[in-house]
Amino acid sequence: MSASQKCFVQRKGTRLVVGSDSFYFAGANCHYLLTHAANESQRPLVLEVLDDAQRLNLTVLRCWAFCDGPDEWNALQREPGQLCEHVLEGLDWLVEEAGRRGLRLLLVLTNYWPDYGGMPAYVRWRFGIPDRSSHDTKTHPTSLFYTDPQCQATFRRATGALLARVNRRTGLPYAADPTIMGWELANEPRCEGPGGADMVREFVWSTAEFVKRLAPRQLVTVGLEGFFGASTPDLLQHNPYSSASSHGSDFAAVFAHPALDFASIHLYPDQWCPPATPRAELKNFMRSWIRSHAALCGERLNKPLVLSEFGKRDPMTYHGRDCSHHMNRMEAFTEVLDCCMELATAGGPLAGVCAWMLAARQYPDYDGYTLKLGPPSTTPAGAGGARRSCELQAAHAAKGDVAPAPAGEAEWGSGRLDLGRDTGPLRDIQESAQEGAEEEQNDEEEQSHWKDQDQHPGAPPMGTKQGGGRSSCGDSDVRLFGATSGSSTAAQKTAAADGGPQQVPQVLHYSQYIYSGHCNQADEPAVEALQQYGAVMKRLCLLGPSAVAWASGSGEQEAGPKGVSTASGRNGGSWWCGLPTACFGRGRKHPD
Repeated sequence: MSASQKCFVQRKGTRLVVGSDSFYFAGANCHYLLTHAANESQRPLVLEVLDDAQRLNLTVLRCWAFCDGPDEWNALQREPGQLCEHVLEGLDWLVEEAGRRGLRLLLVLTNYWPDYGGMPAYVRWRFGIPDRSSHDTKTHPTSLFYTDPQCQATFRRATGALLARVNRRTGLPYAADPTIMGWELANEPRCEGPGGADMVREFVWSTAEFVKRLAPRQLVTVGLEGFFGASTPDLLQHNPYSSASSHGSDFAAVFAHPALDFASIHLYPDQWCPPATPRAELKNFMRSWIRSHAALCGERLNKPLVLSEFGKRDPMTYHGRDCSHHMNRMEAFTEVLDCCMELATAGGPLAGVCAWMLAARQYPDYDGYTLKLGPPSTTPAGAGGARRSCELQAAHAAKGDVAPAPAGEAEWGSGRLDLGRDTGPLRDIQESAQEGAEEEQNDEEEQSHWKDQDQHPGAPPMGTKQGGGRSSCGDSDVRLFGATSGSSTAAQKTAAADGGPQQVPQVLHYSQYIYSGHCNQADEPAVEALQQYGAVMKRLCLLGPSAVAWASGSGEQEAGPKGVSTASGRNGGSWWCGLPTACFGRGRKHPD
């Protein structure tokens, strides 16, 4: 365990602290780490994400700690309340590897959306519904999860078993491991209709108390999107669309409970704003969204704030037709990170940011939000990613086998993807490929998951999400393509020799799917912005907000955050973090 992991992250008023030092962080989401860690042949994809996080100066990764149902690939909970030991061993390994790199994990316990099972899986178990295809959500809505005693008992049994787990690699109980920064009770819980807000609030409050008793030294939160509700009528104007207050996730009411250590919000301008929204209006919305929550946390809730999901699609990609065209990804990242920088360096409650989502280069960009780094030129210090790859290739060469291609070698340039080395495609994607379904049919399948888009008719579905507003495509329903085939390949033999399930690689044309992106790309500008933000957050942890000064356009520097107005900003200036060439804003003018 690294020195940076010897102390727990704790809450002190509106700050997160490690010991006596403030804790600020840049982070990222990667929902699939658990399921891939459970499969030894997929662990290189996990190591790549962990190593890339180090390269980006990230210190926190948010990922799923659930996968529910017998029809899920590498399900953690195949049967009600019973956790799979094999998948738990994968989580043991993930926690150990994250700790080796000084990374902390924010683990999510369930999902409102059906991806990876989530709350709908508990409803199916309760009412004896065999699988997703048989689940009529009108007859058995997800809202039953909140009120049904059997659903709640099953969820608590699974949660209690997970928190009591003793890591077989480190010897530490999960609840006593500082690598696990905290537990997020649910991703984006909602409950539409009369009384829905009360149901969500009561579930979150009672569950937070339950988890806090089991893990008193770790942080507890819930992954709300941040919509303002009836408890704050004066803030309804900041909601992105008119029906947001009816989703039953009243931000201020939920986070008023003392067992919740920090507040969480998400931000998706592509999903929440009409595609034709002018650039200036988008910027104003993003800044007002973050600032209004920060002000509420600082003045009323007295808690830190974390932007635990935010993302932007690139207008130039496959998904570009479904995004706000007046702002590219780099502009959106710069705007969001600049705003968060202002709040953090002013000593406000904004403690952390997690972008959606960081993935291995081989992992397809299913939703248009995926961030990937170019291949590292040298082995990262302490990471060992390139070294492991070379050792693996040498081991296979000694056996006379053909070594599997390193991550990132899928043939994106030729329009072909080797699905035998990836576990992403959903069952409905496989079926649509077999049936020769057209793009319009795929769009209809995506749209069927959503029904609340009054804010921008014709925009993409806000999500069955793997977390926060993305499309339903992911590896929650993965089927190992060719697993029952009788053919044999060197890659299949290698997987079997390594202890993984036998797979027969198949090459399919990715134009049949909702894929986009390139595996061997160089670091994109949005990733570079996140990397610089991470450097500043590390500096803040060491020296506090006073270490970051505002450099005016004339070259003058004002020490300390007191000269920075979080309400108005400073025209013509840039952020200076005391690091060589790490001037985050690059002298850009703030619009406000």
